[in-house]
Amino acid sequence: MERSLPRRIVPKTVAAALGGILCLSASPAQPQTDDQARLKDAQALTGAVYAALRGRLVPSGRPFTWSNDFFKGESGNTYVPYTLTIERTKLPTSTAAMYVFVTPRLLTTKKPAGPVVPETEEPQAPLAPEAAFEAISFVDLSADHGQGPYRIGRRFSLPPGDYEVYVALSPSLGTAVSPSRQVNPAAPMLIKQELSVPNLWTSGLSTSTVVVAERVEPLETALTPEEQDLEPYTLGTRRITPARETDFRKSDELAVIFFVYNEGLTAQRKPDVSVDYRFHKREAGGESYFTKTAPQHFNSQTLPAFDAAAGHQLVAGQAVSLQRFPEGAYRLEIRITDNTNGMTLTRSVNFGVR
Repeated sequence: MERSLPRRIVPKTVAAALGGILCLSASPAQPQTDDQARLKDAQALTGAVYAALRGRLVPSGRPFTWSNDFFKGESGNTYVPYTLTIERTKLPTSTAAMYVFVTPRLLTTKKPAGPVVPETEEPQAPLAPEAAFEAISFVDLSADHGQGPYRIGRRFSLPPGDYEVYVALSPSLGTAVSPSRQVNPAAPMLIKQELSVPNLWTSGLSTSTVVVAERVEPLETALTPEEQDLEPYTLGTRRITPARETDFRKSDELAVIFFVYNEGLTAQRKPDVSVDYRFHKREAGGESYFTKTAPQHFNSQTLPAFDAAAGHQLVAGQAVSLQRFPEGAYRLEIRITDNTNGMTLTRSVNFGVR
């Protein structure tokens, strides 16, 4: 189970985070409580992100990796589930502290008018960039007993546009440490990720990201918002586990899933969409056609209960055995055709077979 900071100290802006957390640190003469230790974690994380925002700290390297997908959200927004992948040795405690700050990406940055703020002086709150989203959380790692890297999944929703995402991550020093590992007291790990959020609410045919899935599981009921935070790839009553990699064994299946948006409707208020799947082998000299699978048809015959007014969505995808695929690199070409108006889209997925 994941714990968050008490509501009264969850920061609304980076400047507020620093101001609020600095005055709540533990007294050296008293034992440090769990919440006080987490406040120190939060101070270090927000301080690192604020330094990066002010240009005083430039993230070097990629101590962990970022991946994300895009789905249609609510009220014109785009839903963005994301995954952080990090080696276990970098998080030797049972809990990780994480701070995520998202700000609109500006084409040019102008220095504010007025006197220059000395490096030793705390900048004023108005200098802090706009926060499109921010969150501090403490991620419970104790139940993950796997052998591979940790995968931390979370989510946010944003209007379409270009953004910069800052993620600071560190072991939480107020939690238990594995006896075989040592905590590195160095600065928090930090990445900066540029993000271009598409508009999935346009009037024309569109799709979500095509997700390569490790598995897709049906649920009896939708998750609560708190559960959704911890399982961001659960969409409605479908729990999607993204594949860890796109390099597969011949004994595996390639499973893909995606949503079709803004399709036209027939006179019967039903969709009429066809989806074709073609596989191409990628080689040094170019591509060559390899095979195709049966197309999918979404229409009044295959979806008699479809009701756009009730919010029903088209969910497409296939799981294909790779047994007959020779080793090599491939591209899956997905062609989506809206037969009500002739609009077409093409999506591609690169993968390998070993």
